[in-house]
Parts: sequence; C-alpha cells; structure tokens
Amino acid sequence: MQIFPLRRYRALSAPFFLFPILFFGLIFSAIIIFLFPFCYIDHRSPAIIDALFSSSSAVSHTGLWTTNLAVVLSPFGKIFLLFLIQTGGILTLFFGLLFVLAIRVDGVKTIWMRSTREIYHDIDEKGRRKFRYLFKFIIIAEATGTILLFSLWPKEIQFSGIAHKIFFSFFHAVSAFNNCGFTLLPDGFSTVGLRNGYIFQLGTAGLMLTGSFGVFAFMELFSFSELRKRLASPKLKPGHATRITVVTGLIVLITGAGLFYFLERRHTLIDVPSVGAGIASLFTVISARGAGYQNIPFHSMVPASFVLLLSMIVIGSSPISTGGGFRTTTVWLLLKSAVLRLFPEEIGESSVAEFRVTKRISKIMFFSISTLLICILLLMITHPNAHLSNISFAECCAFFNNGFAGGIPSELNLFGKLIIIFSMALGRVISLILGIAYLSIYPLPVN
Repeated sequence: MQIFPLRRYRALSAPFFLFPILFFGLIFSAIIIFLFPFCYIDHRSPAIIDALFSSSSAVSHTGLWTTNLAVVLSPFGKIFLLFLIQTGGILTLFFGLLFVLAIRVDGVKTIWMRSTREIYHDIDEKGRRKFRYLFKFIIIAEATGTILLFSLWPKEIQFSGIAHKIFFSFFHAVSAFNNCGFTLLPDGFSTVGLRNGYIFQLGTAGLMLTGSFGVFAFMELFSFSELRKRLASPKLKPGHATRITVVTGLIVLITGAGLFYFLERRHTLIDVPSVGAGIASLFTVISARGAGYQNIPFHSMVPASFVLLLSMIVIGSSPISTGGGFRTTTVWLLLKSAVLRLFPEEIGESSVAEFRVTKRISKIMFFSISTLLICILLLMITHPNAHLSNISFAECCAFFNNGFAGGIPSELNLFGKLIIIFSMALGRVISLILGIAYLSIYPLPVN
C-alpha cells in the first residue's frame, strides 16, 4: 500500500505547484542561514522575524529592510544575500517562460495537471532554445554590467582593493539587473559621489531597464538568430506581443521621465546641469518601475512628483521580467478593452481573445487592490500612531516589489512586518501571473 501515491508526487511537480514550493522553500530555508552569527559583523543573530523579512525581500526582489543590511552583514552574509537575489531572479524568469510556452502549446490546464519534466520534453526545439538563451542572457547581462560598473565608480567611492571593487561591481550589477533595490552602500544612491554620479546612474539604469524589458521581447529583438533572420528579410516584423511590449514600455518611460524633469527642474534639480537633470529623471523613473534606488529624497520633491512615481510603481515593468507592478501591457489591455466597449464595431478576432484574458486580469487586479487596501487597514489598526502616508507607501512598495520605502518597515511591530512579508511574496506571484496572462493571448511568431 502506497502511503504517498505517485499521482500526488506528479501533481506537486506540476509548474503551478512547483514554483510556489521552490519560491517559498527558498525564503524559509534562507532564514536558517540568516540566523547564524557569522552572517553579521557583530556576530549577533537577529530576531527570526527580521531574518524572514530579509530573505523574503531578497527572493521577491523588493529591497525593503528592517535592518540596514549594507551595514550589519559580514562578507559571507553579503555573498548569501547576492545568492538569494540571483536565485529568485532565475526562478521567476524560468517559470515565467515555462508557463507561457506550456499554455501556448497545450492550454492552461497543462501547468497544473502535468509535471514540469513532461511539459519541458513536449516543448519543441525552438522553445527549448529559449531556455538556453535565457541563461545566456542572464550571464551576459550581469557580466557586462559588472565590467561597466567597475569602470564607472565615482572617485569619491573608496575601495580597500581590487577584489573589493570587483565584488561591489558584481553585486550592484546583479541587484540592478534583477531590479531588487539592495545596495552595499549604507546611504545607497544618496551617498556622496553617487547622487551626482550621473554616468554611474546611467549605467545602472541600463541594467535595470534590461532586466525589466521582458525576456520574450528581448529574445525576439536581440537574439542572434532573430537578428540574422531580420537581416535576411528586412520586411520581417517582430510579433504582436513584442511590439506592444516595446511601445507601452517606451511610452511609460518617456512620459514619466519627461514629466519628472518638468516637475523637478525648478526644485530638487535646480542646481543640476541639464544633461545631469535628464539622467537623474530617467534613473528615478526606471528605478520606480522596478528596483527602487533612491537618488533624490522624497521629502524634497513636490507632491505631484511623488504621485507620478507612485503611479510608475503601480504600472511596473514589462511581462516576464525581473521588475514588479501590474505590468505595462496589463494597463494597455485594460485601456484597449475600455475603448472597444465604446466602439464595439472595431472588435476583431484578436480582440475577442484579448477580451477573455482582460476579464481574468480584471478579477486579478480587483483581488490585488482589495488585498492592498485590507493590508493598509490592518497596518493602521495595529499602528494607530503611524502616519497614513508612510504606512500606505511602505505597503504599496512591498506589494509592487519596489525598494523606495527603504527602512520604513523597521518602525513596524511584529504584526506589521508579517503583513509586509505577505505583501512582498503575493505581489511577486501576482505580477508573474499578469505577465503570463498577457503573453498567452498571442501565438508564437512564425518567421
């Protein structure tokens, strides 16, 4: 008699169940390491809730903290933090790619009825090449980013040696590419030298933008095989999903950076050269859509700029990327659905499929917003003396996986920290689902 039937093992190995098992398993197993004294400079173990918070923030790519990890972590602790950031990014991108390919081939039921190994073997050779390209993409992007940042550090940032500088460059390249928001500098990008180090900011912004661009779009536009095909057939166009991903991303980026520049040119950027102000605006908006590096203090901004950045946090990045938020393509689908309801004569065959997915997306977003409001309410109940703006901002940053709120969670009690941890994990899962829902609409491009 089998106590644990084979079917149960098979069900747990399905992508729908395997991703949360690995995701949350990584978070909870990391607590054990973070509790060891040798992870910290003063050799003092933190509270269990703080260890859980740090591991959740790193794996979910949020960048919030209850203790400033750049100050308290030992070299081993920093290496382990880097490992969590990298592993969390690989998990998110790998399963996002697997979900989309599986749904396009056999439908939604595939991801929870069949094992991950069976699904992978049923994917054609073209689909398997995408997984190989994914790992090459990650390695090349982070290696290039490391070399780039190594050469761009401002002279005000001092290092003890060449190995120290290489590790700092590699850590920040991985953190920026994965849009995590963690930095090894105690004051982050507000550090003297980095706040006005516009060339370094531009390099970091490029890494953040690469990670938040979207794996499918990047593969279709920049992989060597696709570039060769496009050179052989100049009239060959990218797929519909890729075109929408690129267009919506550019619209959000250019509009956001332009508005921020206009709002802050006579305030926080008044003494900054025009080129530097433009780079700072671009860096801030890209960071708002993912990592959450803060180079301009929020208390110095005009209220309109704060609202603009909050909207960037909510919109987020492109589907199947390391960034967070509701995704740019999700916003585009909702807007298109609203327009087609006003002009139903424009509805075509592709719009019918989009309508079906938009209904599901609307339900997910309704659940997300309701959960967000409930969490804010619970935080206000458990912290009656806290400011509503601080509580709401910290919760929004946690839910949309952005590190702008920094150390605000350190002021929360045990219950408040648990709510933020729950929001970080749930937000990462929801952002992945929304990206999958959009990309599953369109067939694979036939070149």
